[in-house]
Amino acid sequence: VDTCSGVFINALVYLDRLQDFDELLKINSFNVHRLFMTAVVLAVKFLDDQVYSNKHYATVGGISNVHELNQLELIMLKILGFRLHVDLPTHRKYKGEHLEG
Repeated sequence: VDTCSGVFINALVYLDRLQDFDELLKINSFNVHRLFMTAVVLAVKFLDDQVYSNKHYATVGGISNVHELNQLELIMLKILGFRLHVDLPTHRKYKGEHLEG
């Protein structure tokens, strides 16, 4: 699995899992960049051996406060039940739908 594309695929899976958890938790134009950035941070930390600090990700991702990113990361982890693994069939499905489609 290519790490860069794997990060984005995992992030998309995490966002879908979030929405499956609670139908009231909807991605919209007000929260999409924060949720996507948080999902990317989780995926990077899960897949990569070397990662940047949350302060760096907050700055790059347009989240003005590193504490907000820290909180979002913890909340998302809890909602996902700390299950960040994406099995190969799911990975292939998302890759086909979003990167090759």
